[in-house]
Amino acid sequence: MQASSITHAGDSYLGQAAGTGLPGHPSWTVSPSLVTGVARAEFYIRANPGAPHTTETLARAAGLSARSLSRGFQQLRGYSPMAALRHARLERVRLDLQKGTAGGTVTEAAVRWGFLHLGRFSNLYASRFGELPSVTRRRAEEVV
Repeated sequence: MQASSITHAGDSYLGQAAGTGLPGHPSWTVSPSLVTGVARAEFYIRANPGAPHTTETLARAAGLSARSLSRGFQQLRGYSPMAALRHARLERVRLDLQKGTAGGTVTEAAVRWGFLHLGRFSNLYASRFGELPSVTRRRAEEVV
């Protein structure tokens, strides 16, 4: 796959060439290998969201050091590799709740995707999607 064809939410992963800096941070330069590594880590996360990932395992999958991967995520995405994993898992919980899978309860869906602190999970979910997970589940029940 050509690096320039990788997209995320309509934006190019490789939008910045090496040495050109980033918007708002002209002194930061991004190497093509760092951009490719972040894209590989994101692909790996999406393909295996339920696996017990660490920054180190994601870095190995991306072909980078843990420090380089963390720096790449911060520079290119504005968040950490573990936040990217959390986002992917939140998406999976939302899909489960919308489809009525994972036993049908919010707790079962959250625990299935690794969220063991339910209060924290509910806050993360509401911040990400603008509604409580129970509202998503209730709406799915109304459709059925």
